[in-house]
Amino acid sequence: METADFQKVVLRNLEDINNKLIKLERAQGKLEEEQKQVRLTERQADLEQWSGRLSEQQSKIENKQDYLEHLVVDLKQLMEVRLSDLKIGVDKKFDQLSLLYNNLRKV
Repeated sequence: METADFQKVVLRNLEDINNKLIKLERAQGKLEEEQKQVRLTERQADLEQWSGRLSEQQSKIENKQDYLEHLVVDLKQLMEVRLSDLKIGVDKKFDQLSLLYNNLRKV
């Protein structure tokens, strides 16, 4: 009987060990899932941070684009004024040359 009792004790101990291994495997699975969630949360935080940075950069680019558009408008206006001034100058020179030519023809 001692052998049968010993076998029962060993069997019970093996069952306890098996149950503890099953619990350990479940706990390990839960831990791995929690680690995945932590990594996903960290990645999400990184993405949100990059999204914020990209928004800032986009805002800066839009501001620069607005500035450049205003600058182009100002340059166009300046060129129109300058061209107008040049046209007036050319017209005056043409009038002077015409007058000089007419005076030379009379001589």
